[in-house]
Amino acid sequence: SNTSISPDRSGNPNLKPERANGIDLAFERYLASGGVMSVNVFVRDIKDLIRNVSALETVSWAPVPRYVNRPQNLGKARVAGVEFDSKFQLRELMDNAPPLSLRFNLSIYDSKVEAVPGPYNRIDGQPRASGNLGGDYKFGSMPVTVGGNFGWTPAYTTQQTAAAAQAVSTKRVFDAYALWTVNPTTKFRLSLSNIGPLDSLSTTTVIEGGQRQVVVSNGRTDMSVALRLEMRL
Repeated sequence: SNTSISPDRSGNPNLKPERANGIDLAFERYLASGGVMSVNVFVRDIKDLIRNVSALETVSWAPVPRYVNRPQNLGKARVAGVEFDSKFQLRELMDNAPPLSLRFNLSIYDSKVEAVPGPYNRIDGQPRASGNLGGDYKFGSMPVTVGGNFGWTPAYTTQQTAAAAQAVSTKRVFDAYALWTVNPTTKFRLSLSNIGPLDSLSTTTVIEGGQRQVVVSNGRTDMSVALRLEMRL
């Protein structure tokens, strides 16, 4: 079948290259024990933004018009964001703190595509925010280090064209590990990836000609466990 949800696909010989001009401002502070904190602010103006668009067209390969998805230039867009990143020892902030090293980053984004109606007229694939929090703890009495990382991206909606929108569910990933150092050249590492897995859900909605079409894609994720022997020869 040929619909706006399942169109034919083709190229575009008249496509112009996407161009961008922007400015980045960054600030970094280095801590006494080797830690670092940084903030980056950026703004970019895009011209001839490229996006795949489905439209009903008269085509050479069929006697009747068909829906065709092809890359098109949509004009201007603006992207802006703030990115914070840090890595430090907890003892740098608290006296008598445990030997815990921490890392944290948070990014906040905004964008606007002028040719697409709002309020969700964002750049494709750009969430509103994303963040990661991780840490490593080394036991003083044993040659063992444990750690983990939690990553999070909130759900967001992108208005791709006047008729089509895509909603993406929250993404959450938690990883953990334990490292046993037998000697300077031999280590055992136990890794747990994607603890408490959360399936990803993408919903595309097209409203055209008084009809509403919805396609839901479910990306299943699973937890994995690995035990590795690391040797340096």
